[in-house]
Amino acid sequence: CKVDALLLRKRATDLSRIREIVAGQGPVFVAGSTHQGEESIALAAFRNVRERIPQARLVIAPRHPERSGDVLEAASRTAEAALLSEAERSGGTSWDILVIDRIGVLFDLYGVSDGAFIGGSLVPLGGQNLIEAAACGCPVIVGPHTFNFLRATEDAIAAGAALRVTDADALIDTVHRLFQESGELAAMRAACAAFAAAHRGATQRTLALIARRCRRAAR
Repeated sequence: CKVDALLLRKRATDLSRIREIVAGQGPVFVAGSTHQGEESIALAAFRNVRERIPQARLVIAPRHPERSGDVLEAASRTAEAALLSEAERSGGTSWDILVIDRIGVLFDLYGVSDGAFIGGSLVPLGGQNLIEAAACGCPVIVGPHTFNFLRATEDAIAAGAALRVTDADALIDTVHRLFQESGELAAMRAACAAFAAAHRGATQRTLALIARRCRRAAR
């Protein structure tokens, strides 16, 4: 049901506005649903990647948007940073790091980004759900801690839609490799589509099961 709903949402979503905000020449990487301690890792990875790919940009979406001010302060010490609300108001805010300060936009961001790290997985919190990113065709990176969504994560890794890293250094190397190897990134996008397609249809199966049981009960 979750995948079916996400695919319907994807078809109905207008990404034109968010495309305007993230428009640029370089690749865009999302650190989504991050928890305290993970933003510093994402920023360290970004600094390293930017040394090799100067046009690269980073979007950080804290799991709790009320932390966005602190995240922006840290991000501003790394590169030119802005809040999403500022970029939305101005329409032309320049940024290398975009910090998300409200809910409801992460799904759209996955749809216009080149790759995503799923938060809660580099710190021992069990990880957030990667299905949204995969349903958008966005290649996924997760850390070692994914016990909250273990089956979905393992399935995505097995399908080639996601990669697991063990620590910050591995995250740096993986992001750099993906942005340098367009073939691997394209293969992961295709794998995301296949992963989503393989998990669709749960709504119809559930409705069919309910209908069968109702018919039996009516006899």
